[in-house]
Amino acid sequence: MILDLRPHQETAVKKMHNGCILCGGVGVGKSHTAVGYYLENEAPKPVYVITTAKKRDKGDWQTLWAEVGMHKDPELTMGAVVIVDSWENIQRYKEVEGAFFVFDEQRLVGSGAWVKAFYTIAEHNRWIMLSATPGDNWLDYVPVFRANGFIKNITQFKEDHVVQRWTGRYHQVVGYRQVSKLVRWRNSLLVDMPYEKHTTRHSHDVLCTYDVALVKEMVKKRWHVYENRPLTDASELFRVMRKVVYSDASRIEAVRSLLTKHPKLIVFYNHDYELEILRTLSEKSIVEDQDAWSFLLSPEGMRENDSLIGTSTQTGRSTLATTSKVLLDTRSEIRSTTHEMSQSFEKPPWEKCSPNCQGCLNTKIQSQLGGPTSKTRKSSSKSHSESSSRSGSGTTLSISEEEKSSLETSQSEVAEATSGFQIAEWNGHKHQEIPKTDSWVYLVQYVAGAEAWESIETDAICFYSEPYSYKLWHQSHGRIDRLSTSFLDLHYYSLFAGSPIELAVRGSLKDKKSFNESAFVEMSGIWQK
Repeated sequence: MILDLRPHQETAVKKMHNGCILCGGVGVGKSHTAVGYYLENEAPKPVYVITTAKKRDKGDWQTLWAEVGMHKDPELTMGAVVIVDSWENIQRYKEVEGAFFVFDEQRLVGSGAWVKAFYTIAEHNRWIMLSATPGDNWLDYVPVFRANGFIKNITQFKEDHVVQRWTGRYHQVVGYRQVSKLVRWRNSLLVDMPYEKHTTRHSHDVLCTYDVALVKEMVKKRWHVYENRPLTDASELFRVMRKVVYSDASRIEAVRSLLTKHPKLIVFYNHDYELEILRTLSEKSIVEDQDAWSFLLSPEGMRENDSLIGTSTQTGRSTLATTSKVLLDTRSEIRSTTHEMSQSFEKPPWEKCSPNCQGCLNTKIQSQLGGPTSKTRKSSSKSHSESSSRSGSGTTLSISEEEKSSLETSQSEVAEATSGFQIAEWNGHKHQEIPKTDSWVYLVQYVAGAEAWESIETDAICFYSEPYSYKLWHQSHGRIDRLSTSFLDLHYYSLFAGSPIELAVRGSLKDKKSFNESAFVEMSGIWQK
């Protein structure tokens, strides 16, 4: 049984040991490396691979083991038996002893049933772990620290290494003690697998719009615009704010336009209401009914007839256009006047400074949330366009002339380009595979599908919205960035309207951190008592 490994994979195999974490970027071949390690160090023990349900069902691991003659059927295998299962079923294998376990895309956080089953398995078997993002903080390493005998339990870890304070409702972690010891433990477990990829990532912002006045009013009055009641807390404020921003009609039209350039497109999203909007991609976008569609996605439209969000038929649009004509005309006039006035004002401070200046970013967020004057009510598209021209990073904060031309394609051309594609989904509702057609859209929910699958048939991903978690954000980029892809240039499109919540989330992700609502509330002061 021989497996061909690349040089960086062979180097990693020599460094690996029982209880280690093979840490490499997404798409660099961690699975092949794990098989190579087994053949060299652990054969002929039985093999158990614990991975995600999507990767188990797709058969990636089964195919990889078959290349070295190993199978789950004892009568067919040329070596040991291989069992591939999902994390949801990890408790089935607590009684196994003397085997070799591969924990793929580790999900061991806290002290739940999965973690307890992992402790039992690790005590009686040899094991390794594969992960592109092994931990966001030291508490995420507790399960592997305990499994390797560094600590007795999480209680001891907190007493020795965690600094906490009581907030009145829960303990908040404010720091760590003996960090140098934690670093030594982590370094003894992590086996890095650096690799210079043949692909180049290109990040683009597709500029959209949102109802600025509605967001300001919602923050000022703390009012739930969809249910006509006061907001209960800051978390609900964030949820409603995101819904207002992500439900804007400009987003679905931006996705339609991207399909004229990329007939095979993966779209990541967060919430079910975003999915309902994205499901309408297969319907024609009709110019004369665009106002009705905008109204349908607004809070007023959702309150009037929530059931129409996913259908949006020709009849429904026409009816809504008639009933909401006065309101829409008024909105259009206000927005047009505001835009014209904004062109003559001097740029605010954050547009004169570097786009990487955190102080200016905080000032901009506070200004947008705190009811700015007309001077600061400039188009978010213009501010981000100007700042991107001064940025030397690989991420563009505005679309290029070529992309702008594509997004300004006439509605008839967009309709023609999007008339024959197929839509498939991977989320908590449906587990569909990527279509085998020449043009398709694959709608993927971050939590359900950010890890452990790949697509080498496309070079483009569209982020309809951005997640709070940096781990999910990082993992989602790797779905098309694989060793086996034939594309040299990969394109990542983020729909961006410049809203306060988007700026805050993006700032955290840029710093490779997950977005923390509590920290944002304290910084911005939007929920002061």
